[in-house]
Amino acid sequence: MPSDTARRRCAVVGLGARARLFTAALAGPYADRVELVGFCAVNPHRMAVHNEWIGASVPAYAARDFTEMPRRERVDLVVVRTVDGTHNHYIVQALEAGCDVVTEKPMTTDADRARRILDAQRRTGREVRVAFNYRCNPVHATVRETIAAGEVGSVHFEWLLGLRHGADYFRRRHREKADSGGPMVHKAGGRRRRRGTLAGDRAGREPVLRVGRSGADPGPDRHLTFPGSLADEFRCAGGSIPAQRDEWRARWARRTRIR
Repeated sequence: MPSDTARRRCAVVGLGARARLFTAALAGPYADRVELVGFCAVNPHRMAVHNEWIGASVPAYAARDFTEMPRRERVDLVVVRTVDGTHNHYIVQALEAGCDVVTEKPMTTDADRARRILDAQRRTGREVRVAFNYRCNPVHATVRETIAAGEVGSVHFEWLLGLRHGADYFRRRHREKADSGGPMVHKAGGRRRRRGTLAGDRAGREPVLRVGRSGADPGPDRHLTFPGSLADEFRCAGGSIPAQRDEWRARWARRTRIR
């Protein structure tokens, strides 16, 4: 967002834990460019907690009153941080209320919902941006710079969710495809976006993303390496699978770098 623009009047819909990444930033480092003027959520306690966190009294609206908020608070920017399957509902209503939108990824969960959003965007002429904050992570920014500088030759991208982090997504709302679009939308979509961010404009190159602890190989082949075995990154959840029977752990225990 350009620093020379007037402060935008921003509302956030969906006040789960990750919404704090938005509310804290908007009320803190970007307060000179954005004024938080509305919270909207199904849980009033969450809105109260976010106000406590940022030390403010942002007006709170129930989810059923979302359409009233832009008019009452003169909102011109809406941040959507709700369950994935409801993104389209709030994005379309915000656009029709004359607001621009920033939505957490994925933008939505299926083609029909995507069409509704695109139709509303074209109809209203407003702007929709999909947030992808991992591109700003210092680790990934460094990898991106290393690739762009040509220090890594032919590179390969793999992301293994494993039995810990991957399984965790199916203990929460993501287990319901209607809510998340399934792992190929909610999770793999983000991985593809990260791959594109890391690759940049280097035609014919596949980006690399390291998994585990950091460390640079001083050798000429410029692999990304790790100070110890990679086995710790693939522990089975709860230790229910003996190590000698865990194929992934057995394979990664023999490596100290991704090849």
